[in-house]
Amino acid sequence: MYATLGMGALVFGIVSAAGYGWAAPVAPAGLAAGVVLLVALIVHEARAAQPIMPLRLFRSRERARAGGGGAYATRMLYIGAASTPCRTG
Repeated sequence: MYATLGMGALVFGIVSAAGYGWAAPVAPAGLAAGVVLLVALIVHEARAAQPIMPLRLFRSRERARAGGGGAYATRMLYIGAASTPCRTG
């Protein structure tokens, strides 16, 4: 629940900033709510006896390299095709 609400609040904050501007209180409030909810998620998962997302997975260098390498490879494929993710659909 924290993950869904936190990511939703972050997206809402960014989207509302595009529509209302950063001066409107809606945008910073959405971003702040998203950050608070995601921090609550991390705290909850760290204390849970059987976490859904074990935080020890993020300590593994092999997994970090694999995730970063996958993102890099995907970006290079888009550059090689002279395209963007939005164009390819």
